[in-house]
Amino acid sequence: MGVFTNLFQDEIDFIEKKYKIKILEIKNIDNGILNSNFYIKTKNKKYILRIYEANRTIDEEKQELILLDRIVDFIPVSIAIKNIDNEYISIFNNKKFALFEYIDGNSITKIDTHIIREIAIYLGKLHSFTKNISFEKYNRKTRINFDLYYNEIKKSEIDFKFKNELLNSADKINGFDFSILPSGVIHGDIFPDNVLLDDYNNIKVIFDFNESYYAPFIFDITIVINFWIKINEFDFFTENNLIRDFLNYYSKYRKITREELKSLDIACKKIALTFIFLRIYKEKIDNSYQKAISIQEKSYLDLIKLIDKYEK
Repeated sequence: MGVFTNLFQDEIDFIEKKYKIKILEIKNIDNGILNSNFYIKTKNKKYILRIYEANRTIDEEKQELILLDRIVDFIPVSIAIKNIDNEYISIFNNKKFALFEYIDGNSITKIDTHIIREIAIYLGKLHSFTKNISFEKYNRKTRINFDLYYNEIKKSEIDFKFKNELLNSADKINGFDFSILPSGVIHGDIFPDNVLLDDYNNIKVIFDFNESYYAPFIFDITIVINFWIKINEFDFFTENNLIRDFLNYYSKYRKITREELKSLDIACKKIALTFIFLRIYKEKIDNSYQKAISIQEKSYLDLIKLIDKYEK
């Protein structure tokens, strides 16, 4: 189950008017935990409608949509469609809407050398481009926030399995300053379920840049290492070959620094903990969904093995 905000008839009428479309079919897309998304079908086209759930300003939300327009020529992304007022975002009933072109594709079912090299290339291209974007120009907040989840969980009285072990692991990395590492705009949520393939198993589209923000590039890099590679528990040689290939192909477009390489393990640990705490926070504190669903149908308990890899 994902985040789900109801869509009412007057809102559907508003969308039809704002984008000059006639909706024949609309249904909730039952995934994701940070926004409400709907599939829309018209006579000739298909779209994705997003209802924004974040507490951001319109200008902050626009930053993502402008970025997509700037990178679409060299990274396969789904761009937002401007409304009749030439605006990216439409507002009605205190809800913010954006309409995206629908790109059909196949979900990733198997991680192999080819797909790892492809995501490395696109991520390298993205970071090479955004390294020249300053924080002042891309100052939107992310909801994938380690400090928020860590502090809220630590001060709460909630209980959950492995609570002490997870908090102790977080305590050990809490003082590390990642801001000294190379930074720019990162995707922030670059998981396999945010990528679709064509019929030849090439990447067709990378989507859901809604958590993109200015941050150290190593956070995107370690999402791939953790959640594309290590989570699958390949044998030792396969895992290391995939990580090596990923870093080598990424570095063709943005060379990874020695400081980043030294920080990989602690960054991998922080990112694993971030997404573990995200799910615990959403379930136990925010109460925004009924159970701790997560990446590729894995609960936070399934992600703990990632922490074990860095504790050894």
